[in-house]
Amino acid sequence: MMVSVAMITYGHEHYIEEAINGVLMQECNFEVELIIADDCSPDHTQQIVNRIISTHPNGSWIKYTRHKENLGIARNFAWSMLEGEGKYIAICEGDDYWTDPLKLQKQVDFLNANPNYMMACHSSNEVDANGNVFKIATRKDEVIDLSIVLKQGWFIRTASMLFRKETLENGFPSFFFDAYSTDYILQVMILKKGICNYFPEVMSAYRRHDGGISRATPNIQFNRWSDKLKLLDKIDQFCDFKYAKEIDIQKADVKMSMVLYLLKYPN
Repeated sequence: MMVSVAMITYGHEHYIEEAINGVLMQECNFEVELIIADDCSPDHTQQIVNRIISTHPNGSWIKYTRHKENLGIARNFAWSMLEGEGKYIAICEGDDYWTDPLKLQKQVDFLNANPNYMMACHSSNEVDANGNVFKIATRKDEVIDLSIVLKQGWFIRTASMLFRKETLENGFPSFFFDAYSTDYILQVMILKKGICNYFPEVMSAYRRHDGGISRATPNIQFNRWSDKLKLLDKIDQFCDFKYAKEIDIQKADVKMSMVLYLLKYPN
């Protein structure tokens, strides 16, 4: 197995089919499996997935699990990645989707030819609940290392990531399971072991909608900033304090966001 695609889902019945089809449309000269980890969704996700398995020409790629009890985002995310048997792991959460049928082929070809790279990612447009693009990706081709991600924060969209499964061989740090931004911690884990190539081509869509984890009320967002400062301290320790300056830059950005929040919502 060359690529395992980890797809976590919870309450994504309006988006899951588009997410699955973006994976099943991939044109590649290697084997792909799609690990769908349904965290006990209270909707029709199971029926939709079973229909696609039985009717889609590539339905056999799908390995579907509906957990009997809700694991939570972090544990379901970790489970889905470790469940895959592929040399590489790609990610597409159940409310995002891929737009380029050659996405996996391009990324696998690059990593096969460049063993010193641990990950390949690419640009993603941001879309609304109906798939309308409201933010076009503009980042240029570049090599991403750990210092860049620790300084700039979360800019690598999760659905763009393809990485070597070997980067997970030591497991997940304990704080991974306490944070909502698990994809960012994953990027730190990967880049601690090597570099990433950023393709400027747009090959996926990052969806923002009312039910998504990235959407929050102002009060919830303020609490997340507070949690992020604590998380950055843990990441600093995880990285053996080698990137303290870069982390301080990101902390300053977070603190500025909190100040602006208090000015806008003084009560």
